[in-house]
Amino acid sequence: VAPPFRNQGIGSQILTEIQPWIAQQGYDEVYAEIKQANVASKQVFLKAGFHCIDVTNFVYLVTY
Repeated sequence: VAPPFRNQGIGSQILTEIQPWIAQQGYDEVYAEIKQANVASKQVFLKAGFHCIDVTNFVYLVTY
């Protein structure tokens, strides 16, 4: 999300809205790699139901 639009819930909304579409495409897992310093993104992904599977690279996974 572009800096002027951050902290408005847009990232959370995008992740929430896209997950059903991803499942409809036949995917049952989604991975996201987040840099350790990006605490805000980490929180957005956790809130969207992703779970940390690799602390070293902050890789998150959601399964459907």
